[in-house]
Amino acid sequence: MSNAPINCRNDRPHKRLRILATTDVHGNLLGFDYAVDMPDGSHGLAGLIPIIQTARADCDASVLLDNGDLLQGSALIDTAADHARDEAAANPVIQLMNRIGYDAMGLGNHDFDHGPGFLNAAAQQAACPVLSANTCSRLGATAADDETLFAPTTLIHRDMGPDVPTLKIGVLSVLPPQTERSIRGWGGTPVLTRGTMDAARHWSGALRAEGADVVILLGHTGLGVIQPDSTLTDSGETLAALPDIDAVILGHTHEVIADAGRGADSASPIVMPGVMASHLGQIDMTLELTDGRWRIDPASTHARNIPNAAPDTGQPLAELPIAVQAAHDWTRSVLAQPIGTASQDITTHFALVAPCLALDLIATVQEQAVRAHLRGLEKPLAPIVSAVSPFRAGGRSGPRAYTNIPAGPVRLRNIYDLYWFPNTLAAVQMTGAGVLDWLERSAEIFEQITPGAADQK
Repeated sequence: MSNAPINCRNDRPHKRLRILATTDVHGNLLGFDYAVDMPDGSHGLAGLIPIIQTARADCDASVLLDNGDLLQGSALIDTAADHARDEAAANPVIQLMNRIGYDAMGLGNHDFDHGPGFLNAAAQQAACPVLSANTCSRLGATAADDETLFAPTTLIHRDMGPDVPTLKIGVLSVLPPQTERSIRGWGGTPVLTRGTMDAARHWSGALRAEGADVVILLGHTGLGVIQPDSTLTDSGETLAALPDIDAVILGHTHEVIADAGRGADSASPIVMPGVMASHLGQIDMTLELTDGRWRIDPASTHARNIPNAAPDTGQPLAELPIAVQAAHDWTRSVLAQPIGTASQDITTHFALVAPCLALDLIATVQEQAVRAHLRGLEKPLAPIVSAVSPFRAGGRSGPRAYTNIPAGPVRLRNIYDLYWFPNTLAAVQMTGAGVLDWLERSAEIFEQITPGAADQK
């Protein structure tokens, strides 16, 4: 989805700035499905390289940004994190970003999943600033008094040609405040979060005071609706209405959105470029020089997908950093290890509507692990209920997201196919009422039919 092309005025000096962005890459570099050990050209950062190169060449100035959830979520990066003996070893995701030439990267909630050593090592290897304006080791009375774990902002300079001022582009990043709830064992350093609105309002104003002509918000948050609450998970609409924000990159909810304005005169252009590097977000701005300062004319937005998605889409490994090829080969070798045998097919094709052997298997393993951990306690245990989610059952995960393990030898990649998140197993004491609430919440995945109402799905 895109808006009409920009009409550039000719009576004053004008230039075109192109903002390019990725989000929720989740470690997907090469367009490869490690669960089935086959190429998949519908996604992967390498497949976006030609699009990035073309987009950069067709404008006066450009910036390339990433909006978080970069360092977790694929077999390649999760295997690298699990088997890393040296946290200073080359991070394949960062090495590819450095090769492409990113100008800044914001953090998402999942970038904290592999712990402080992994994230800090990645940040040190990055050739661009790593930003997060609302993750803190200490919260002050206001955002100005916070002690942030990473730089909250950066100011990028672009030469716009002779006889015109340098363009100053400010970038800040925020993530969901709920992130602090999911972070465990952060090396003794607390991870606290400030509300997205409070942080964005302060730091966007600080960038203006620093001389930024354009302020870009990397918001690792969904779209939502305009509300004053600073603790919302999805606050994109509200953030876009802040007066010092000129452009917004969204993420977190894995949607494809390209909208140059959502009806409000004050709203900034918004783009959310999908998931797993399926799309490149693009915001084009015409900058007009007025009284010695750059003024922004209306913008157009685009979300460009990898063209002609085919199994061989992407760059040959030989043209990519050595760390990427090494990680790719290592991941395939690790996941090829045999670990057992399946006596029957294990699939998730009907996991949402019928009993499912794949989910039963996951639930049984979880229950046995918890029971073994609690063995020997003097106090009798309450019944153990093992909760599972059919996240490999199509839907939001995509039409290819199904598990299909044929009877016979089982390899480690089949287990990754069954459960592709490196979650921490936890046992929680609950009341019967709490279990009922959980079941009701789970049922919200299904469409509800109201008796007597017309025009329902």
